Amino acid sequence: MIYADIVPLRDRPKWYGVVLASWAGGNCIGPALGGLIAQKTTWRWIFYVMFPFCILGITAIPWFFPKEHSLRSEQRVARLDWIGGVFFVSSTTLFLLSISWGGVQFEWSSAGTLAPLCLGSAGLIWTWFYEQRWAENPVLQQRLFTSASQLSTYICGSLQGIVLYGQLYYIPFYFTSVKTYLPLKTGVATLPVMLIAVPSSIVAGVFVTRTKNYRLPIWIGWMLTAVGSGLTLLFDTNTPTSEWAAILVVVGFGHGAVLNAQSFATQAMCKHGDETLAAAMYTFTRQFGMALGVGIGGSAFQNAMSLKLRQMDLPTELAKDSEAYVTELHKLPDGSTLKGQILEAYVFGFRGVYLFFTCISGLAFLLSLLMKHFDMDGEVDEQRGLDRSIGLARHPHISPPMPQYLEIGSRDELLAQIADPPSALMIRRARA
Repeated sequence: MIYADIVPLRDRPKWYGVVLASWAGGNCIGPALGGLIAQKTTWRWIFYVMFPFCILGITAIPWFFPKEHSLRSEQRVARLDWIGGVFFVSSTTLFLLSISWGGVQFEWSSAGTLAPLCLGSAGLIWTWFYEQRWAENPVLQQRLFTSASQLSTYICGSLQGIVLYGQLYYIPFYFTSVKTYLPLKTGVATLPVMLIAVPSSIVAGVFVTRTKNYRLPIWIGWMLTAVGSGLTLLFDTNTPTSEWAAILVVVGFGHGAVLNAQSFATQAMCKHGDETLAAAMYTFTRQFGMALGVGIGGSAFQNAMSLKLRQMDLPTELAKDSEAYVTELHKLPDGSTLKGQILEAYVFGFRGVYLFFTCISGLAFLLSLLMKHFDMDGEVDEQRGLDRSIGLARHPHISPPMPQYLEIGSRDELLAQIADPPSALMIRRARA
């Protein structure tokens, strides 16, 4: 959102690649460092070491990102869409709970799963209807979903969240359970994904900046993600290091290309002045997919593992406690029949969740073909904000309608400020 305010659209992919590089660098260091801390001390210290960084961020943001406000704090709070926000968050929470519980804590046909699923789905539908009919400042802006290109891009954002964070969760789980790696070695084993995603993202950003073509990196990225996800179906107890490392490199290339190019496709497709809204909505859809990825992936894994355990006449409760049972699994003697059967059930469970990620990646590739090309040679964002302000300042009670004719301190300028505070700021900048 900050980039949408200060960097022209045509230059954002290049600079956003720098931000992604720092983000990916943390993702590279984090698993190995977290594994080392958990292995040498206790997992609680993984969270304790975060406090200094959180305090640093909280204190630094107000200093480095000052913001002018033409309204008082209580007026800005009153402008928020509290009703829509509460219904949207609560409905989303119920929907995610039902997906996480299905086949794990409750049967899919039980009231414990169906009740939150139906309530959450109905709540999301009602929230959308409320946002478009009655909300003055809706959380969900309908104008961001007016074309097939926009819809496909936001859906692809959710699908990438499902696949990316699902794989970042279940691939380390595969190493700790099937390969019996310790936490530190598991963190090192996941490095190929993020180490390759960093240069892939930067290359995609430079390509989009120079060619103004964001569709090609998206198509190539989703194709590589689908191929890499399909290759993870080969993972078993005997997969050599060279094989799983090469597969993770393919996955990293795919995610890196999509991660950068796709986020700017939404901004190129929206109207002038809506870039910040588009960036925020895309971030939300991807975060929503992240929550779905772990939840739905968990259901796929445990249901597949339960099926295999049932076929071997082993207790299906192992599937529900699969993560907690890893410690006991490591204690079983190598070569024992029981350990071999349980490992076979784990492998079958992972293949279930990897097949799910492969199908999702293939679907995203097909949806990405619906994206059309939009011009990225726009003006800088201050000019875009001014264009938007001029449009918003054409209030039915403002006369004359153009903001450059509004007299300073007049009733018309006050109405413009109340209608949209950023407009008032842009009006002052235009006069200056």
